[in-house]
Amino acid sequence: MTAIFVLTDGLAIAPDVLESHLEAVVGSRSPIRRVAQVADLQEQLPPDKKAVVFFSAPAETALELIESCRSMKPGTAFVLITEPEQLVDKAEAALDCHLLRQPFDSVELLSRFNAANRQSELLYTLADCSQTDEVTNLHNRRYYIQRLSKEISLSRRHLSPLCCVVIGVNLYQMYLDSYGYGFINALLRFLADKISGIVRHEDIVARIGDDEIAVLLSRSTEKGAKIFTTRLVHDLNAAIFKYGTYEEEVSVCAGVAGYPLPDFPGADADTVIRYARHALHQAKTSADETKKVQLFSEIRPAL
Repeated sequence: MTAIFVLTDGLAIAPDVLESHLEAVVGSRSPIRRVAQVADLQEQLPPDKKAVVFFSAPAETALELIESCRSMKPGTAFVLITEPEQLVDKAEAALDCHLLRQPFDSVELLSRFNAANRQSELLYTLADCSQTDEVTNLHNRRYYIQRLSKEISLSRRHLSPLCCVVIGVNLYQMYLDSYGYGFINALLRFLADKISGIVRHEDIVARIGDDEIAVLLSRSTEKGAKIFTTRLVHDLNAAIFKYGTYEEEVSVCAGVAGYPLPDFPGADADTVIRYARHALHQAKTSADETKKVQLFSEIRPAL
């Protein structure tokens, strides 16, 4: 199902009128949501669904809005409502959106919506292929960084915490040398399924390295993230992985980096991931079995 958004800021037609027209031609096929500001739109666009946005704006502003939304939610198509004299036909291609000139009738509105819906389906399919890890079917590093960057921006805006957890497989190279990639890939899929079944629905899970699976915990403090990750690591290490005639006890560690960082409020997604990896390395090299989960904030003075 495609979500329909009406951006009311600067809209060239009364929102009630537009919504009534949309309801008449689309019916109950898609929910219609009204948002007031661009920032609200960026927050509400569904990350894993198709969406069509109806809006009005000058050409330069329209291009900026489309590019900023697509950078975070690639499967989004746009219908720009404008007066006949404001834009020429070639602007439609330049802005990569669909033009709906006033006055319009139900046939034209349905045509524009259907065209935008098809574009959204194509963009969503392409984005899904480019943002999915082919081994585990989790999100890949590119997608994870995009989402983490967005969550960092929201954290700055709303003063809410978040945590990046990076889980690594102990003895990864030994498994690879001994059993090969078939074993390793099956092990990673096994871990991906286990982790996905434990995390919250809103948490993001992605494979970001050879043996590294990351979890993005939004609105989570370091204390809460450590409690959750400790339980997660315990459950994973209690699992038995079977591959053909092979049977191995799973062995993983985890590193956790929280945001905001007290002395580095301008940290970006790459920095937060790097700090979580530092903590993971510390956990892997520790001989203490009680330190299989490490917080970067606890080890940073030693770095």
